[in-house]
Amino acid sequence: AAALIDTLTFRAYQANRERIDSKNLCAWRIKVPDWLDEMEAWKTRDFEDRSAKPPDLTAKSIQESSAETGLTPILWLEELDKFGPTLSRRKYLYSLIDAVYEANGTIIATTNMSRKQLEAHIDTDDFPICRRVTGQNDDPERFMVWELGHCAGGNRPGEKVKKVAKSTITA
Repeated sequence: AAALIDTLTFRAYQANRERIDSKNLCAWRIKVPDWLDEMEAWKTRDFEDRSAKPPDLTAKSIQESSAETGLTPILWLEELDKFGPTLSRRKYLYSLIDAVYEANGTIIATTNMSRKQLEAHIDTDDFPICRRVTGQNDDPERFMVWELGHCAGGNRPGEKVKKVAKSTITA
């Protein structure tokens, strides 16, 4: 979290120095279940309803923001395990994660599941979400995954943090 805050502070400082819009730091933090609900509501809307608005964050908005600012995207996904995975929800989430991945951005994901449990919960052959987040099958120099303990206070007493493999999953 400290590294993320430092990166965003530096981006805000640079934006101020260069007199560009500091509101667009090319970084987003979402709760996955809420974002998926918004995306699903938008995709299944009544086209007669002119008041329906798309979610603020989409794969396209990530691509546009990155191109506009020249910054690599940072996406913080909270509660990655707390949604009922359907084909359409996996597709929406995968497109978002893939936009960050393709721009060599940073993905931070939090979950209460272990990596194996999360893979079983959300991955399919068509939408390998965990593989994109963890960089499995990619250059290990670009990815880092941390799995922390499964207790309310973080790690169990005496337990060391295990560096598994620039994406982060915490359990």
